[in-house]
Amino acid sequence: VDLTLATSFLGGDVRGFINGSVFQEVLTESTTSMADGTSWRASANVSAKLREGTNLQAFYFYRGPSNIINGRREGFGFGSIGVSQKISDQLSLSVRANDPLGTGRFQFFSESGTTRTESQFNPNLQQLSATLTWTFGSNQNRRQQRTQQDDGGMGGDGFGI
Repeated sequence: VDLTLATSFLGGDVRGFINGSVFQEVLTESTTSMADGTSWRASANVSAKLREGTNLQAFYFYRGPSNIINGRREGFGFGSIGVSQKISDQLSLSVRANDPLGTGRFQFFSESGTTRTESQFNPNLQQLSATLTWTFGSNQNRRQQRTQQDDGGMGGDGFGI
């Protein structure tokens, strides 16, 4: 089961969505080993125009715990936040922080007979990046692209996700 809610408000200056899924997982390794159970995942995104030429975007994803063969995987999540600033018609600066809360790690527990194994994997998703973009070419083409992007390329509904 999937559910997505999307909206925009404050005259379209703030847009966002929330998405969630609940599902049944069945894993088999051989004819004698299997794991099943219900799991879920959710994500959310919000973008806001802070002022003319300045935009903020935040995203978060979480996957709930689930059974694995002979064990369990704990829930995990990660997020990002970024801001972009239009400096001129041709120049913009964006800064993004990935996994700023350090939640992007995976934990597993497994049991086999009398042995219990616990493991954790941290993929080091945390990073800060900055991008300076210079756009060149015909100004007329940019106006047409911007008009299409502003209406989401979807007939003017203003939300092209």
